[in-house]
Amino acid sequence: MKTFLIRQRRLTSVFAILLGWLLGFELWHRETFTAPLKAPIALSLAGKVEQDIRIRLEAPHELRIDFSAGTRPRDEAMQLVGRTLSCGSKTPENRCDVAVPLRWSLTDPSGKILASGEGETHGITSWGSTDFTRTVARSIRLPVGRYRFSASVLRDIPEFDGMIAHLSFGLPGLKTSYGWQSDLAFFGGLLNFFLILPMIGSFGMILLGQAVADWAGKRRKS
Repeated sequence: MKTFLIRQRRLTSVFAILLGWLLGFELWHRETFTAPLKAPIALSLAGKVEQDIRIRLEAPHELRIDFSAGTRPRDEAMQLVGRTLSCGSKTPENRCDVAVPLRWSLTDPSGKILASGEGETHGITSWGSTDFTRTVARSIRLPVGRYRFSASVLRDIPEFDGMIAHLSFGLPGLKTSYGWQSDLAFFGGLLNFFLILPMIGSFGMILLGQAVADWAGKRRKS
């Protein structure tokens, strides 16, 4: 095997470099773009979240409530979250969602509050087959670093019984550039998919074929 690798050192080196780039890019992408916060929070019985987070990218972040239908039918769950983008003007006679009263804050290591909010959240921002999102706050921009996130639901909300909720703090889902990191992530992802992966597959098959041929030749000689 060692002799084979020496004979094929150029092809092996190119294969190793491409594979190293792909693995390194994936690790960098996860480290940079993983959401700082995704924590479960109870709604039917007022829950709270206290968690240390790390912001890895200096860009506008947003705070969201991510709902999952859980044991509730999809249409019923969606009606609770809201069928329109904003239900701020709802009245008892025209109920289009169930509000989630929330108090939240972000503090630095010294305890200084850098961002906070309190009030009722309404409406739906996006939705899928069984998942729904409600944006709480947008354009929260803080320097890269470590922070303390705290949030409390201000009263029990029995209407959400059976549903699952998470508080998420991260980059908006829109395809927006936040500097060289997001540009590298976008164009690097395209490069990996259309060029690097096919090249790794091709070089891997060539190396495998040559290794099998080398093994078969040694078997015949013996």
